[in-house]
Amino acid sequence: MSQAQTESYTAAKGGISALTHALMMSLAGKVRVNSVSPGWIDTDYKVYKGPDAYQQPSGRVGNPLDIANAVLYLCSDKRVSSMVRISV
Repeated sequence: MSQAQTESYTAAKGGISALTHALMMSLAGKVRVNSVSPGWIDTDYKVYKGPDAYQQPSGRVGNPLDIANAVLYLCSDKRVSSMVRISV
């Protein structure tokens, strides 16, 4: 969900997604291309309720362990043959 006054952040995030896709197409069969672009990450492991939580794709605010698990998955031997979007 977009918020007011975040245009540059939103454009940068969209650019990373587009670049990842373009690299994936250009380098298909040679290397795997991935990116991790997390949303709101709380480093205090606080539990959020209401709109702060519900606006997140997972229904909660993410934490650093979510990011670590996403990166570990992407670094694993599991083959990913198409673009995967991991929302945390």
